[in-house]
Amino acid sequence: MDALKLAFDTIIVGALALPWLLIAMDLFLASQEGQRERLWSVVKRGEDKIPQAVMGVLLFTMAYFLGAAISRVSGDFLNDDDLRVQITEDNIRAAVYCSPNQRQYIAPVLSYTDESGHQSYVTPEEFGRLCDAKAAAQPAQQIFRLQESALLLQGGDKTETLNQLRAQISVLRGATFDGLLVFVLCGFGLCGRQPAKRRLVWWVIPIALFVGGWRVLIHHVMHNGLDDPPFMEFTFIILGFAGGYVFWRGAPPRAYGAGLLLSLLLSGIAYFGWWWTEVLYDQQVLHSFFAQSRHILTPAP
Repeated sequence: MDALKLAFDTIIVGALALPWLLIAMDLFLASQEGQRERLWSVVKRGEDKIPQAVMGVLLFTMAYFLGAAISRVSGDFLNDDDLRVQITEDNIRAAVYCSPNQRQYIAPVLSYTDESGHQSYVTPEEFGRLCDAKAAAQPAQQIFRLQESALLLQGGDKTETLNQLRAQISVLRGATFDGLLVFVLCGFGLCGRQPAKRRLVWWVIPIALFVGGWRVLIHHVMHNGLDDPPFMEFTFIILGFAGGYVFWRGAPPRAYGAGLLLSLLLSGIAYFGWWWTEVLYDQQVLHSFFAQSRHILTPAP
């Protein structure tokens, strides 16, 4: 049952990628007059020749593939410190664990591995001092992972609430990433509709994305190992290349302004929904592990 729920959530994330896929196809494959009609005729001929059952399997596979990929990319995109953005998954988690209302649920003695690789132990009082010094992100992250794993190993109905919140995080995170892609592509299309001379001013956007992506990629490779793939950096490079192509070839006349505003609204709603769900999930893990470790729900002998 859990596997089916995970597959269903992954397909939802993949289906949310449909808007930016269609916009990308329209920008890159139908930028010239008549290409969109020829592309549509090819699709119609393929639809007539391929059985509906095979078409359904292909669409299911594509949705699952996109959902699995976007879930990983969006997870790194919203938790990458190379952008110097403070609202990341790790920082939200550290804020939850460092909240004065939550410190009472921290175990009497915490164990974590510091940056030098040594095993360290810290009391709740010392953890509070780390929080005040803005240095509790790493111990909070490691402690959370251990607590989460201990809870998820129970399986069954005991982790139903956690699984639901995890699924919501995955969907909202993917929706945020998809909305940002729609926003960027609509921005490219809006600028690409301008005359060639007026587009010269906007070339700074794809150039900044391309150069900035390579810059953070080099920094990422130099300071991280194989256990941290550069999803976000690769995305910036591809977007910079795509923007340069659209600005060079031009864009077909579409309602990119409406798509820009709508994607900004929806991605903003998804982003704040993800933010709050992250807080709720971290609190749930913290409270559940505290209740389990103290045997609060165990009947008295």
